[in-house]
Amino acid sequence: MLEATESKGFSEIIEDEFSRIKDKDQRILLLIIAIATVPRVGISKSMANVIVSGAGFTRNFDELLEGLQGIVDSTKSGRFQARHQVYASEIVQKHASLVELEVVLQAMVKYYVQFKSPIIKNVSTHDGQLFKYLLNNNNIYQIYKTAGKASKADSFFAQFEIDLQLDGHYWLQYALLLRRLGRHKDALEMLGRSIAAYPGNAYAQHALAQQKLILAAQQPSFSAITQRLIDEAVGALIERHHSMGADRLKRAVDEYPMVALGYYHIDALMSHGMIAKASTAAKAYFQEIDKLARASSDKILIDLRARLLLLVSTGEWRRLAYKEGQIEYK
Repeated sequence: MLEATESKGFSEIIEDEFSRIKDKDQRILLLIIAIATVPRVGISKSMANVIVSGAGFTRNFDELLEGLQGIVDSTKSGRFQARHQVYASEIVQKHASLVELEVVLQAMVKYYVQFKSPIIKNVSTHDGQLFKYLLNNNNIYQIYKTAGKASKADSFFAQFEIDLQLDGHYWLQYALLLRRLGRHKDALEMLGRSIAAYPGNAYAQHALAQQKLILAAQQPSFSAITQRLIDEAVGALIERHHSMGADRLKRAVDEYPMVALGYYHIDALMSHGMIAKASTAAKAYFQEIDKLARASSDKILIDLRARLLLLVSTGEWRRLAYKEGQIEYK
């Protein structure tokens, strides 16, 4: 199956099938189902009907589905999905136009507006996973980047500022998208809105502290504002590190407060030539990272441990590279 799906012929088959669907409404329905298939959750008939109706279609879900036999399947739970996940990914990533994707994604996100915030806690597990996928900042960025319009990706989030103004997850993903675009002050503002909407979101608290350190590193000089940003961020991350206790070993590495401190606090200090302070902090962080690395062989921990040791030993530090779409650690 893997060999078949990665072959040139497989891609051409999908392109041929998708291009042969001339009915605009059916193409949109297939795209709705394909998008729901990528995160492996599918979509319920009731949800699809609401989305189809909201998109202004005159035919209902069953009528549109008649022309998609063999391309769309229903699961035992009654949810609908495309033939398989790789097939769906090909359609979304390679064959659907940006205009089509914008129409479909907007209609799908609009469906969730009816639910009380935080939306993820007020829908079914599968629908919650789909909501998270629809707003995932990396997914949205990649869609616009593929179309050659990465700098316009924020327009997707901007259209929901009123409808989703009380949802913390929405503001979090909006903020992380702005970070990808290098708009770090705007990202900080959106993270503040995320926490105001959903104070209990630990990931948003982590992202906010990280964002403060990013901004501190980019300040033109080490001012009182720079010191405040660092103090607030370091305090928050250290507090979170200790509050996690033994659970810190069970969390995703990118959520480790010590990983954020080991990279971003050190980078902020080094960006302002504060080598002695950076070395002192690196010694403390090295001890904590070493404990984590001994319990987990994750490459991110091992790489960071080596970088901290290099700084303590030689004063050498490779600055983080802030590029559109990512932060390069190497």
